[in-house]
Amino acid sequence: MDKSRIVRWLYWSSLILIIVLILLVFIHLTPLLTPIYAVASALVLPLGIAIVIAYLLHPIVEKLHEVGLSRTIATLILFLSLIGLLVLIGMLGFPELKNNLNFLLKLYQSRFI
Repeated sequence: MDKSRIVRWLYWSSLILIIVLILLVFIHLTPLLTPIYAVASALVLPLGIAIVIAYLLHPIVEKLHEVGLSRTIATLILFLSLIGLLVLIGMLGFPELKNNLNFLLKLYQSRFI
């Protein structure tokens, strides 16, 4: 009974020591890992957006393929229509954004200048 208690104590103390050592190594490697983190964070957002877009548009491509279009043509039509929609939203939304920014600039100038 007493021997198993010592073994358990040695197990947990060695586990805690290993975790502390791993944390110390990561703390000392933080300056070296900062560029890797910067590159990874720059890649994760576009990759995540691409995955979500592909996930959402896949059923539409499948339906167009069932109708008789090839997957290449279906994907091309879908992406061209998506790009056209984004351009249309930009063309319609940009003047409103410009008006709002001009209003905010005038408001800022009248209050602080």
